[in-house]
Amino acid sequence: SDPDIYAVGDCAEYRAQVSGLVAPGLEHAAVAAANICGSTRSYDGSVVTGKLKVVGVPVFSMGPMGVTSPRHYGRSYCFSDPENGIYRKILVHRHRLAGVIGIGDWEERDRLQKHIANRGWVMPWQVLRFVRHGRLWTEKRGN
Repeated sequence: SDPDIYAVGDCAEYRAQVSGLVAPGLEHAAVAAANICGSTRSYDGSVVTGKLKVVGVPVFSMGPMGVTSPRHYGRSYCFSDPENGIYRKILVHRHRLAGVIGIGDWEERDRLQKHIANRGWVMPWQVLRFVRHGRLWTEKRGN
């Protein structure tokens, strides 16, 4: 809590959590650098995200999936398309997107990460679309 000492990466703790990932460390560094250069910026936390490829299949997780039980942190919804190697799960807490797990390609991945970071709303019709089609948002026309 010393205003003249900055910490980034694995040695930085925020709200009793140490992330241990590269992206939050880069966000820590950007805030520290801005403050060292005279700006006033604060760190508001990071969306915990992990992504990798397992035998060529994308696998990723965002938010607190698996950390706490759904009955304590919201309700989960799943979409599965085994023929195309797709499994998707979202966690919704108080009508806001809290976490995501995905196996296989998911075009909405970047948008999902931003939605979690911004504590974006998830409407009932979006949940229904997700359960039926594996997407929270409709595809844009012309894309």
